Amino acid sequence: MLWLERRGTGVFEAGSRSSMMRWLGWIVVGWCVVVSVVSCGGGGECKYGIQIADYNTSGLKCAASCDCSNLKYEGYCVSGVCLSSERTS
Repeated sequence: MLWLERRGTGVFEAGSRSSMMRWLGWIVVGWCVVVSVVSCGGGGECKYGIQIADYNTSGLKCAASCDCSNLKYEGYCVSGVCLSSERTS
């Protein structure tokens, strides 16, 4: 079975399955890079200075201390990275 392969002329021509798989591989790699750059800390809505969540945010990217604090962990945003510790009872 023939697949379409892009040549230097900007036109897609018949190519092999391996060239199609390589092309799809680059799309997946690009998508993963975009997702990793866009992802950030909690991503949840802040209410009263904390997020309604219960996971450890330490080491996650952040923009504000609210991104680092939640129901179970108290944290602060330092140089764009969360530093958090478990809340005491």
